[in-house]
Amino acid sequence: MNAKYDLRTPLAGARRMAQDFPEGRLAVVDSGGHWLYRKGPSVRLPVQAIDTCLLTLKTPPPGTVYPSN
Repeated sequence: MNAKYDLRTPLAGARRMAQDFPEGRLAVVDSGGHWLYRKGPSVRLPVQAIDTCLLTLKTPPPGTVYPSN
């Protein structure tokens, strides 16, 4: 999961990292900012996807982009 306009961890770096892991998936949040959990309700779907992945290892489909609310 990476925010599209994250200045601390740019999206290009996240894309490169995702390519380095054959089973990896990258989902993008169409917003700025670094720590998604602190954004609260404005990123409800991405946070749910992160929680789901951590608990079940189920990832979003390849190419997933979450809109900012």
